[in-house]
Amino acid sequence: MRPKRGRKSYFTPEGKVALIFLKMYTSQSSPKLLEQLNGDIHYQLFCGVRIDPMYPLTDYKLWTTCFQNFPAD
Repeated sequence: MRPKRGRKSYFTPEGKVALIFLKMYTSQSSPKLLEQLNGDIHYQLFCGVRIDPMYPLTDYKLWTTCFQNFPAD
């Protein structure tokens, strides 16, 4: 059995779907939504994550990764 490579995903598949839903529902830009996710516990609970205020997420390209994981059909 091969060891897994790379770091573990921050979001579960359900969390990624929730993230995509929030992006569509709020119509916010990626950087603005990331700022909202870092600061709002309700968004974090909805996405199934807990973000430490001392170490907020900074990569707004996270959305691109989430969208690539799900088919557009």
